[in-house]
Amino acid sequence: MATYWVVCGEGNADTLRQNLGKTVGSSVAEPIVTFEVPQGHDAPKFGSFDNLIKLTDDLQKYDGATEGTLRRIERQWLELDGVGDNDFQVREQSVSAFLKGGWTWEEKKYPKSRSLQANLEFLLEGVQKLDEQLRNRGQVNSDIKSQKTAVTRRDAATFPTRELIDLLVPGVVSPEDFIETKHLTTVIVILARGQDKDFTEWYEQPKFVIKKTVEGKEVETTDSIPAPKTVIPGSAKQFTTFPEGREDKDGNTVWRVVLFKSCKDKFTQLARQNKFVVRDFDFSQTKFDELGALRIKLDKESAENLATLKVFCKAAWSDVFEAWLHVKAMRVFVESTLRYGTGKNGFAGFILCPKASAQVALRKGLANVLGGKGPAADAADADGEEFFPYVSVTFAPRVAAQ
Repeated sequence: MATYWVVCGEGNADTLRQNLGKTVGSSVAEPIVTFEVPQGHDAPKFGSFDNLIKLTDDLQKYDGATEGTLRRIERQWLELDGVGDNDFQVREQSVSAFLKGGWTWEEKKYPKSRSLQANLEFLLEGVQKLDEQLRNRGQVNSDIKSQKTAVTRRDAATFPTRELIDLLVPGVVSPEDFIETKHLTTVIVILARGQDKDFTEWYEQPKFVIKKTVEGKEVETTDSIPAPKTVIPGSAKQFTTFPEGREDKDGNTVWRVVLFKSCKDKFTQLARQNKFVVRDFDFSQTKFDELGALRIKLDKESAENLATLKVFCKAAWSDVFEAWLHVKAMRVFVESTLRYGTGKNGFAGFILCPKASAQVALRKGLANVLGGKGPAADAADADGEEFFPYVSVTFAPRVAAQ
């Protein structure tokens, strides 16, 4: 999206616009349009010129703060799905179309009868409220996304990392596969490719052989579960009716083993030492149904919140962009009043959209029409500071990277 310049010079608006068209018309990408700067009888009350000098710095700061809110809305909006350049509009129009007929001060919202300071405070309060609403709505959206992520079914994961409630679903397992009594429990074991034979030979009498060197001799000791309360013989069962088949893409398989609760921790330790992965799982049709209902609920909440947030961002971006242009108008008014005074000649503002390749030529043309190359400008240029013999502020509706 383009960058625009708001420029203002002393003199009659029609005459200046005509001269600008002749001088710099070939250097702009869009028609030159008026930018209303309150003046004369319509000029806002500002008190003394000392107040204007103070407002020069304040308005520059508030200009940046208002743009900051605009960019936060933009970033939040772009994080949502299906948002394109054409969605960034002002009053249901593209920025270019909105500016096509020129920009005018919104008298109803910011009456010129109200002091400049009062209008500024009212504007900033409105922008701050939108900023707070954005943060709150964005946090709600993030919270719902986090909840949704936490319970999202991940079928693409391998068996060792898959959520067991998504893996061991009704149809793949049944309540009868899981023995839970006062003394007995069931554990799930994930085996890597090639471990099946070793595991089936090992699990009924689980042990781990520890080899040590004592006084130069190798000594073996065995860590095991003492009988009788150990693993139930013949209780190993492989689950095979997964959608992907008996094993995942890496060759992992899923088994269950029934054992005494008193030896569960020891069994898990010995299995880990033998590189068998033991995982806890309590089969419950109720929990499975509740999870399914929760996912449906969060999907619905996420879709509704996403739609609401898009509507908010669209409206808020438009409102803050319009408020930002009023801050620009206040800056132009203050700088023009300080530069040109309140005399009968008046001053006139214009919006230009410079061609990227013609900005230097455009600046020279603007200097010729709106003020010429004066001694003050030469001195400022010598100090290496940006100075123009006319009032100039810029605005980019969208950040350059977008």
